[in-house]
Amino acid sequence: MPRKGENIYKRKDGRWEGRYTIGRTIEGKIIYKSIYGHSYLEVKEKLIIQKSMYQKDNVIISNKMIITTISKEWLTFIREHVKESSFIKYNNIIENYIIVNLGNLKIKDLNIEYINLFILN
Repeated sequence: MPRKGENIYKRKDGRWEGRYTIGRTIEGKIIYKSIYGHSYLEVKEKLIIQKSMYQKDNVIISNKMIITTISKEWLTFIREHVKESSFIKYNNIIENYIIVNLGNLKIKDLNIEYINLFILN
């Protein structure tokens, strides 16, 4: 089972190393970059900055977009960041529940009433 967490550890030379993913190879292997520092907190702060810089595929949401489009964009974005089984589960939830009930709704029309109706049904 894969580890969960921040991927920060202390090296034998006394420095702290933090690793973050920048993508995947064509074969699907994860590509890592490393950050080094003198303390755990220093590395953690650097990792937060680096991860935000490498977040790609930022989706610009327009008021004319519908829930189906945004759901599919989100699935595309998270595909390389989660396990395959998690991705399949998320896809099934979106296809069977969200798109069926809220799929044709525009973002600008989404409000607390629709969300409450969705949750209660």
